[in-house]
Amino acid sequence: MCLEMKRIKMNNTIEDIFNRFLDFEEEHKLFEKEIRGFTFWSHIRFDVYKTILIQTGLGSENANNQLSTVKKISTKNLWLGIVKSPLFILKKKKYLIVNSVRRNLERGKYKCIYTDFLTDVFDGETQSIEMRNSSAYQTPAYSENIKYTDGFELLAGVYLRLLQKTTKITESEIKDLKKICDNIPLEFGINSSYLLNRFFDAYLFYKSRKPFYNLILNRGKPRKLFLMSSYTHLNHLLIYLAQKKGIEVVELQHGTMGKMHIGYNTKYKKHVMGMPDKMLLFGEFWKNNISLPIPKQNLIVGGFNQLNQDLEKYSTISRKEKDGTKTILILSQWTISKEIIDFSIDLADKLSSKDYQIKLRFHPSEYKDWQKNFPQLIKTKVIVNDNPKIGLYENFSEADIVVGCYSTALYEAIAFKKRTFILAVKGFENYISDLYENNFAIKIESPKELVDALEKEARTTTTSTKEMWLPKGEFNYKYFE
Repeated sequence: MCLEMKRIKMNNTIEDIFNRFLDFEEEHKLFEKEIRGFTFWSHIRFDVYKTILIQTGLGSENANNQLSTVKKISTKNLWLGIVKSPLFILKKKKYLIVNSVRRNLERGKYKCIYTDFLTDVFDGETQSIEMRNSSAYQTPAYSENIKYTDGFELLAGVYLRLLQKTTKITESEIKDLKKICDNIPLEFGINSSYLLNRFFDAYLFYKSRKPFYNLILNRGKPRKLFLMSSYTHLNHLLIYLAQKKGIEVVELQHGTMGKMHIGYNTKYKKHVMGMPDKMLLFGEFWKNNISLPIPKQNLIVGGFNQLNQDLEKYSTISRKEKDGTKTILILSQWTISKEIIDFSIDLADKLSSKDYQIKLRFHPSEYKDWQKNFPQLIKTKVIVNDNPKIGLYENFSEADIVVGCYSTALYEAIAFKKRTFILAVKGFENYISDLYENNFAIKIESPKELVDALEKEARTTTTSTKEMWLPKGEFNYKYFE
């Protein structure tokens, strides 16, 4: 059967496209394709898949491309990127940790909720780095041994522009890439010139960053590398370079790993450079959502240190009530801001303010200038949490009901035993269908459906979250020594 016939006969559902994509990359052995020794497919497959979903009307237009050139860097970030540059890594450490930008303020310092527990576990043996951040870094950081890469990224961006002008792709490389590019449009209907550019961009991105991130690895000479989001471009590149040096890479789970999350699923069975050697997961539940060429014994359940710590902390804080009014906490996300805000306003209009108060919690990237960016929220019944210093878990402790789309925070709300609802906005199936399929949450498609569910006191039947979140103290992180 030819590819064109397959395309016509298939339905345009996310599940169908997801399965076809996995079949296609396996059939064409894309993980084995190279540009000048660089196996590029695993580096860009996430972006290509997102583009396919957008082209078929099933993905968000906000899906962003990270293979960019020079971006704006804040003055503070650039200053930190100079005075705390990885150039000044002076001592060898056993463990190199790539922090996230999601931090909690604890005792005057900003602690990365996913990684900084490792600085305590491996006291004195860690070196942390923080990658490019679109906003200002939160300082002072919890880890004393932390370096920032903005200075590197500025230089790498300049070098990338130089490479774009001086690097020429050969006729034979174009011919080889066209074989792939001509097949993907037939199967998925995306532009072949876009694909050709993406493949070559991936190589230039790799080439421009390689000397800088090799320098980090050469100076620190770590035995292990810990990070999150292995499918993002910079992290993927760092993994690729680390593995070439024989450094073991451990990915720390930081969010959802749905059965249709393209970053954590493939049918390819051989080892892929750029994918982690081991993964440290929140609970047994997540093992069933991953299909990567990683041995099962290397999918290790370690729990979520920060969540367990805060569950204990907030269990002693009584939820604030006002005249019996219940609080509905709605979680926004930058990719679907409009849909979430429209839902919040409509829901607030439909529910009695005596019975319910609607609180909207912005994604960290949405706090700044929200009144300018979302003027439709002003003078509504929706209470906007516009104080980024109020933590997510504090919001959970005061809420009765939590609503979101495909945020990891929905899983955390379930850990807090909150009645949880999933708003079926375009693309949510990619990440979170397992929640309602396993009765952890209820799927809704409109404010009216939520109102009806509240009136009927609709509840989920699953109450145990032990499979999803390993209880505190059940895992010894010394396993990684």
